[in-house]
Amino acid sequence: MGDITKRFQTCYNPDMRNDTDIPEYYESTIILISVDSYSDGFYLNYYHDYCHKTAILRNPQSLDRGLLSGTELKVRIFDTKCGSVQRNEVELLTGDEDYPPEALLTLLMEEPPVYSVFFGLISEVSRNSGRYYMLRDHNADGLVFCSGRFKTSSGRGYCMHFDRQWVLRYNMIENFFYGISRIDSEIMDWKHPSIRLHRVDEFLTQKNLSRKFRDYAAGWNRYNFFYSDDWSLPFYRRQAELGFIAITHEEDSKVRLTPQLQREYAVLDWGNLVIEKKIKKIFRDDRIHSENIRLKISDDPAEVLSHLMEVWTETWINDQYAELMKMLAEECRVRNDRRFRVWGVTLSAGDNSRIIAGELGYSIGKTYTSLTGFFHRNDRRYSNFGKLQMIMLAKHLEEAGIKFWNLGQPYMAYKLRLGADVVPRGLFLKRWDKAVKGRTPNLRLN
Repeated sequence: MGDITKRFQTCYNPDMRNDTDIPEYYESTIILISVDSYSDGFYLNYYHDYCHKTAILRNPQSLDRGLLSGTELKVRIFDTKCGSVQRNEVELLTGDEDYPPEALLTLLMEEPPVYSVFFGLISEVSRNSGRYYMLRDHNADGLVFCSGRFKTSSGRGYCMHFDRQWVLRYNMIENFFYGISRIDSEIMDWKHPSIRLHRVDEFLTQKNLSRKFRDYAAGWNRYNFFYSDDWSLPFYRRQAELGFIAITHEEDSKVRLTPQLQREYAVLDWGNLVIEKKIKKIFRDDRIHSENIRLKISDDPAEVLSHLMEVWTETWINDQYAELMKMLAEECRVRNDRRFRVWGVTLSAGDNSRIIAGELGYSIGKTYTSLTGFFHRNDRRYSNFGKLQMIMLAKHLEEAGIKFWNLGQPYMAYKLRLGADVVPRGLFLKRWDKAVKGRTPNLRLN
């Protein structure tokens, strides 16, 4: 029960509605705490509308399949009177497809997952042995859920080969993994004989990439990097809309998309913009006109991507990511997308319009997000032009109607010198969710 209370705000206040206020019954979803048996029947303790409630179970035959604490259940809720006493009654509507397979349910009851480890869950350790549970992969039908024995020695955990495996629906994974918080195990070092262990609850697909999961993950400081094999345009758009910033990560010769949910974000509000003396001097000396300095913003990022890969020979922007950005930008242009756009920003100078600095970013609603930038440092005449590009871009974003500039992770000093505030992700995401709604301005600048 303690695990559940960490997820839901508790305020024990049984619902005492008048019959005239509600229909005879209504359907809803509850989170189960426990089932208790009394002389007059079975009672369910559960959470509903952020309140701890108790109700008598109308169809006790549903208990034959077993119910786990923390499970999300579909129910029909009745407010009835027994003499002068008003009481709640519930009827389970959840079908067989919403329950784990019988063999898994039996296993979970015999050796329930109690502790959290970085790759999944483990049971209590008895005589230096126990059972682990983990997600291994996903397919069209759901997520592959595996289990096996483990042994411990000298503070280390040694997993044995899988001895059980099921394909589970995503709502079940939500109940078993994301929906219930557990105590972290003291065993930190783990090995498996056949696979490399990693945090599979951080493996994202289009089905489990939701605001519900994001908000859950945002409440846990350990969640920062996530992984996905989904390089589709809808997936990239969705993770960006939720406030993730995707880069790439290569492991075992396989490149994965790596959406990041920053623990803190660098956010620039226009009233906080800081223009250093050297940049002010560039404007004051009218170098913008005399040296033909131009800021260009294009909805085709190909040129910027070329400069990025030239400047950063070792970069997370690989060919696959660059192609994804080009395809996403083209789709936005063809559809005349008014909510999400990809932008390539360049700053050029001289009669030949030589490109000095630039960046790759996207706008969603009234927000703009930087992904990465470049600066050609081989000509001292253009010292500080990287900063100049950011100042000119900030001014243009403000004039276009962008509410704030999301600069991503805040650990690079230039972002703070620019005037960015460091915003905890909980506060950032609340602001982000409001600002990404509606149309995004046309930022094109020739």
